[in-house]
Amino acid sequence: MADQILTQEELHRLFDYKDGHLYWKIKPSKCTSIGDKVGCLDTHNLYIKSSYKDKNYLVHRLVFACHYGYFPKMIDHINGIRFDNRIENLRVVSSTQNALNRSTAKGVYKHQNKFRARIKDIITHKEVHLGYFISEVEAHKCWQKAKIVYLERYLNKYKEDVRIYGGIYRIKNKIQEDLKNDKVTEWF
Repeated sequence: MADQILTQEELHRLFDYKDGHLYWKIKPSKCTSIGDKVGCLDTHNLYIKSSYKDKNYLVHRLVFACHYGYFPKMIDHINGIRFDNRIENLRVVSSTQNALNRSTAKGVYKHQNKFRARIKDIITHKEVHLGYFISEVEAHKCWQKAKIVYLERYLNKYKEDVRIYGGIYRIKNKIQEDLKNDKVTEWF
């Protein structure tokens, strides 16, 4: 993403920030109006993306630069939810620190000689412990089932926000298909 060309002054001219969202102060295209939320959910990686003047941007990077005036090499979402772009949820990290967020299967973490399943609830912003399992496969299936339930809740919460609703719906269907076919959910 080519985000270094925008200055903090330019970002403040383009966007208003409120509760983790950016809103257009200008009319950047025919189909976008002043006051519209910036960006749409990329269902592959769950980041909210936008474009301006034929350049693509990750919205969390724009939010960070609006507040701090620069684009760091790497930004982490503290709670692990990639479309939660509240400034208090963003922090600068090294690539090593960011790599610690990854695990072998989504929602599964090695804990001593067991596997722990957990999920992050974007409504309450809390981590929910799902249990300990002997196998990684069992833990991941538990995570898939819980993720589907949580995504149903998110669909209800975001039913008015078309940018996010469609993405969440596709993710839920992908996880349901993976669960039905005994596949590991590797991406959304």
